[in-house]
Amino acid sequence: MAEEASATVRVAEGLLRGRRVESRAGGTFWSFQGVPYARPPIGPLRFKDAQPAEPWEGVRDAFQEGDVCRQFDGDVTQDYVGSEDCLYLNVFAPQRPAAGGAPLPVMVFVHGGGFEFGSGNALQYGPDYLVADGVVLVTLNYRLGVLGFLFMEEASPGNVGLKDQVAALRWVQKNIAAFGGDPGNVTLFGMSAGGASVHFHMLSPMTKGLFHRAIAMSGAALNPWAVQTDPADTTRRLARLLGCTSDDPHAIVEFLRGVDYKELVHVAHTDAVPEKDRRRMVTFSFVPTAERVVPGVETFLPAPADQLVKEGRHHPVPYITGLAAVEALLSVAFVDFRKEDIAKDVDANWQHNVLPELRLPPDGPRAKEALDELRRFFMGGKPLSKDTMQGFLNLHSDITFYEGIAYALQCMAKTPKAPLYLYHFSVDDKLNFLKPLKNLDYPGACHADEIGYLFRVELNDPDLPSDDPAALVRRRMIRLWTNFAKKNDPTPEDDPLLGVRWKPYTAEERNFLEIGPQLRNGTHLYADRVAFWEKFYNTYGS
Repeated sequence: MAEEASATVRVAEGLLRGRRVESRAGGTFWSFQGVPYARPPIGPLRFKDAQPAEPWEGVRDAFQEGDVCRQFDGDVTQDYVGSEDCLYLNVFAPQRPAAGGAPLPVMVFVHGGGFEFGSGNALQYGPDYLVADGVVLVTLNYRLGVLGFLFMEEASPGNVGLKDQVAALRWVQKNIAAFGGDPGNVTLFGMSAGGASVHFHMLSPMTKGLFHRAIAMSGAALNPWAVQTDPADTTRRLARLLGCTSDDPHAIVEFLRGVDYKELVHVAHTDAVPEKDRRRMVTFSFVPTAERVVPGVETFLPAPADQLVKEGRHHPVPYITGLAAVEALLSVAFVDFRKEDIAKDVDANWQHNVLPELRLPPDGPRAKEALDELRRFFMGGKPLSKDTMQGFLNLHSDITFYEGIAYALQCMAKTPKAPLYLYHFSVDDKLNFLKPLKNLDYPGACHADEIGYLFRVELNDPDLPSDDPAALVRRRMIRLWTNFAKKNDPTPEDDPLLGVRWKPYTAEERNFLEIGPQLRNGTHLYADRVAFWEKFYNTYGS
């Protein structure tokens, strides 16, 4: 008898009807899309912590994804898309819910996009290949930009976008068993801002017990783009631009709560960046920040992230982190440094492009000395040009990603609570994610390129023979990630597919796994650059 094409499950809010889907990995999986995990954060709930979803009558069809959160779509439409009513998640299971058998490991994915754009939708994060390896996958949307990260002292303590993610994790704890998942075996993973989000969750008292392993890809809470330095000033600037004349925090928040969300997001995206930040290499107006403790409001981040990291206040769960070989290659999609006129302009504004990322004043008394030291080490003392571009990309990659990732890992290794793992992704092949999307012809693995080897990316999902090198990398990465989700260890046993045992990272042995055309172990990733940065900060501070 043929298996039915739909299935109904009961969650806390009511009945959900999902569907059976043909998988690109072969076979089928079960899909439940557009599931509300919180009340729509509209009207008086704008800027407020997510509230539990309301129950519904009858059976709710879960056949379509919910709206994405309001944002500027710079990839496809070049226009604003989405709405405020966007707190939805998707659940994908390899077997029919209620089919019996042991509960399956759960993987919850947090999308990237600088905390300003992106979604958990299947256009970029198709579940086919991960689910085929025996896990239940959850993807989600969370509030972005000004709607997710407005801070105005005690009137709006901030980080509601991260608290949305907490609400989704709480929903998973209550409901995932209905889909065949194990609420006691949840792996939280994310890319870019999603990776930084995962690291923030490692530091937050709100998420204790909500996940049991974590994978932070190309993102850390210490990355300069992931933390607001003057959040209240940015909010005041936005309010003035929109016509608010008050300086009272509560009056400002009430004013902004009444602004049409389309205008609010547009002005926040285009005009709210302070003048001093406009020449930085990477900057976003509204991102996470340490919070004011407000009575009656849960605190997600009770202190600055760097303080929590230094004090070893992270959850005792196994942790994987890593990055791509040329993270900063993404920047070439927006500013092509290979063009002589652009290179000269970047070079002329060197101190404003680089020093703010290092928390150093661009006009400080030792600014020129610090800049000369950076140029000497990374570019041989020469101006930016085609010949020195690789050095500039290494500098940019370190400042924007690797420095924060490496420092956090070193601090965690000083107070080890669970196994730590570091990877370096160097594959440059057919399934790389952002390189083809951004038409980048420079060699090396770009920021977020790992995504194409974990998910089905609809715009780049070619039919590959099983012996194709890119297909082999995909099978290996999925095996590593799902092994970790299932067994706390990405290589728990000898496996001919992998051919290597991934050694944990320790304070004494800074091991890493090279994920290239082959897998291999290494030690002390970018040791010369790590040593340079330690000396640089000892000399110039930060």
